[in-house]
Amino acid sequence: MVRRLLFFSILRTRSARKKLVGWSVIVLLGVFVGTGCEDDAPSRLTDLAAQSAKDPTSVRPAPPDQPPGTREELARRIARELEALEIEAGIDRGHDPPAPGGDLAHDIEAFTTLDACVRAHRVTDPVLADAVDSLGYDTLVRDACRILQALKAKDGKLCLPIAASPLRQRCEVQVAILAGEPARCPLAVGGSPVQGREPICLARASRDERLCAAALPADRAVCKAMVSGRSNECGSDDACIRQVERYRTLLEKPPNLAPFASRLRVEFVSDRAKSETYQGGFDLDDVAAAGAIARGAGDKVRLVIGPPKNGLWPSWDSPHATPLLSLVLSLPTKMPTASAKGDGAPGWVLGPSDLSLDLLIPHIALLSGTLASDRRVVFENVSAVSGSPIRFTLTTNVSDAGRTFRVKIDGETFVRDGLDARPGAKLR
Repeated sequence: MVRRLLFFSILRTRSARKKLVGWSVIVLLGVFVGTGCEDDAPSRLTDLAAQSAKDPTSVRPAPPDQPPGTREELARRIARELEALEIEAGIDRGHDPPAPGGDLAHDIEAFTTLDACVRAHRVTDPVLADAVDSLGYDTLVRDACRILQALKAKDGKLCLPIAASPLRQRCEVQVAILAGEPARCPLAVGGSPVQGREPICLARASRDERLCAAALPADRAVCKAMVSGRSNECGSDDACIRQVERYRTLLEKPPNLAPFASRLRVEFVSDRAKSETYQGGFDLDDVAAAGAIARGAGDKVRLVIGPPKNGLWPSWDSPHATPLLSLVLSLPTKMPTASAKGDGAPGWVLGPSDLSLDLLIPHIALLSGTLASDRRVVFENVSAVSGSPIRFTLTTNVSDAGRTFRVKIDGETFVRDGLDARPGAKLR
């Protein structure tokens, strides 16, 4: 009987594994520094480490003597500070030598049966065998061979018997990439159909590095390198280099594609009858560049733009708050005629269930669509087909703490994750 690995449920992706190991070292460092070292580490680093262990991309606060920057800039700064502390503490973070890339095309061609594959790739090193025994994963080699079996058949169902969920998802991802069918990509870790499929898998299966904009900031460069097949863009990421080498003879060179049109402008003004009036605007073009998730909903298309609001959003009055938007629109596939709109006012009237909105306006308010009224949207034809353009202008009134804001969101983006027009269709 196969013994399941208890820790595999949390080590779901390559990035998650690297970040978990890295932040675990930092948490241990904080313990050692707090209990045995003469020079205490700054408490803010301990707080950042604890928060980053939950979500490494969520760390936003900047030190008081430095203005907040982008997520990438902040991540690099934190990494430098923590690396310096590790050096001072004498912590050795040595890594195993990189594994050989090999040729995946050759491995797939050589596959005949599961039993033959297991015999050919069995664990022969006693030290590694001890580790496998300790982990309790006595079907590790067989499950690795199941990936080759699924790739040769281009059948994701053959991944289902794999015991470890990260390896099973990896199998599904590789089948989608090899087949060039983004619809086969699994859902993002912890996600739902509304939140969409794993973005790096979508980009690689579509052979379209433009879709890497939806990946986590720390993973975008690696995503583009793997899609384009340019190992020199992997930087020092050995796993990325290995992936590029392994797929080199399997995948065709992706075409040069023009960037998707993407822009998103938010403007707001509070009730002018109040003694204190707020008015302003900001651009969220990075949200538009990541594209939208489209799902059919009866005679409408449900569009998800921006990541969903979660407990890691800062409060609106935080000194380090930045603009954030989560928007869900349910629209008919065609803009109704003026007679169908009824009152002749511009735009299609949205019902309460047609709009979900969370908008953080730094130092002013956190607005919620549950308190919205006069919801209207002007748009062109909407499609759930991947690659379809989306253009819309949304206007609504949103109440907050006795104040009413008139909000206008003008956006242009595309369907990143939707329906394939045909099997194997790629975005263009």
